[in-house]
Amino acid sequence: MKLLKLLLAITVGAGAYNHWLRHRQDSPPGSSETLANVSSAFVELPAISGQSPSSVIVVAAEHCPHADARRADRLAEDLSRNGVPVVRTHSVNFDIPNGGQADLDKIDQVMTGPLPVVFVHGRAKANPTLDEVLSEFRSSEQ
Repeated sequence: MKLLKLLLAITVGAGAYNHWLRHRQDSPPGSSETLANVSSAFVELPAISGQSPSSVIVVAAEHCPHADARRADRLAEDLSRNGVPVVRTHSVNFDIPNGGQADLDKIDQVMTGPLPVVFVHGRAKANPTLDEVLSEFRSSEQ
């Protein structure tokens, strides 16, 4: 009987988490989560392994029907149409020479935000608009 109650509790908990996760991913553009993200700025992060620093890097799941992946695809296409060199990828690795906790904390803060995560000349932001990326790209051109 105790095992049955435990299984029921796990099932209810997993269902609630799944519902919350689905709601979070499908939140509309005007949601408070998105609005909070829009007000944040691009932040300096450690270098990305194997990527050209002159390209804008757009990170989110590839070949995926979810809204964040579609947003990433559109953003990469729009950047390319605007003459910005862009790489669309689903993962990145960082070069952290000293393994500093401050760097790890900044990476975690940006990478756990809403997708896509966009890197421009060593700076990154979760879910920026096209205008924000273009502004950051143009202001930080090397």
